[in-house]
Amino acid sequence: MLLDKDIDMTLYTNSLSSTDATYVAAQLYTHVYDWQAKGMKVYLHAGEWLDEMTTISPSIQSARWGMHAKTQVYKRTGAGQNEIMVGTYNIDNRSNHYNAEMALFCRGNDLLVTEVEQSILSRANNGYQIVGKNQAVDSEGKAVNVYGAGDPDTTKMKFMWLPSWLFNFLL
Repeated sequence: MLLDKDIDMTLYTNSLSSTDATYVAAQLYTHVYDWQAKGMKVYLHAGEWLDEMTTISPSIQSARWGMHAKTQVYKRTGAGQNEIMVGTYNIDNRSNHYNAEMALFCRGNDLLVTEVEQSILSRANNGYQIVGKNQAVDSEGKAVNVYGAGDPDTTKMKFMWLPSWLFNFLL
C-alpha cells in the first residue's frame, strides 16, 4: 500500500545465503522483485562478515552470518518529527496477532535517527541490491548471484515455496 502511495522505502534484510529459514526466503523472493519494480530500494545481506563489527574470537568471522535486527526509520518533514523503532516486531501476521512483541520508539532526536539510518545503509552497501527480476548488483555495480554470496541452497528454497505459500497467512 505504501509503494502505491509513492512512499520512499528502502529495505535491508537477509538473502537466502544469510538465513537458515528457507521458507521465509522462498516467500521473500516471491515478492521482492515486485517491490523493487514499484520503486522500493531492496538490499540483501550477503551472509558475509562485516568488518565494522568486533568479536571475541577471529574464528567467528568465517561463520555464516545473518542478521536479526528489527529496526525501522521514519523520516518526516519538520525538525524533531523523525523517528526510529527498534524491537522484536517482524512485519508479518505472527507478530501482528499471535506473538508478544516489543518495540522501543524514539522521536525527536534527529541526530540519533540519522546515525541509525546511516548504520543501516552502511551495512546495506556491504550486501547487494536487487535491480530487476533475478538480477542483483554489488556496491560497485557488478552483477552478483541474486541469492547471495557463497553457495546458497536454491533447490531447497524452491522446494519450500509451496509449503511456505500454504502458510503465508502466518508469514
